[in-house]
Amino acid sequence: DVTAPAGGAVEGGTVDIPDSMGQVQEAEIPQVEIRGITARNFVLGAVARFQVLVDNQRDIPLEGVFVNILVGGVVFKSPLVTVPAKSKIEIIAYGDTASLEEGIYDGRVVFVYQGSEYARNVKVKIGKDSASFVLKEKKGASTLTIFISILFLTVGAWLVVLRFIRKRNI
Repeated sequence: DVTAPAGGAVEGGTVDIPDSMGQVQEAEIPQVEIRGITARNFVLGAVARFQVLVDNQRDIPLEGVFVNILVGGVVFKSPLVTVPAKSKIEIIAYGDTASLEEGIYDGRVVFVYQGSEYARNVKVKIGKDSASFVLKEKKGASTLTIFISILFLTVGAWLVVLRFIRKRNI
């Protein structure tokens, strides 16, 4: 058994969700969290079963929810389930691993509830008889995004100053 708790930021890219799953945004469903993913009795090339631990901190049950996990172009899907109020539950997602190879993949786990989607990026290590997941830390704006924003503001401010100086000299 391999258990991957939440946490531990991992560097790397992300995998786009195929059109058949719709567009997924990094958004949170208030008071619902993906706490970890467990793989038991994993065998590469067979149908795999992954347990996704979902924590519902809301005062109401969540009905008709499901989880999809995307790894290396393979989608592992769960049936529709109900998550009781104020509880943690394992939602089981199934998928065929025949097209996967041993290696490390950037993946995504998506929790869907009443049209809202909560997605987390994951780093997945697939072995011949094991699979492990590390949930990537949820992040705000990236350093690059912040840098580019500051750069544009600075250039914009300089353009305004230069324009003002030109008008005064004319």
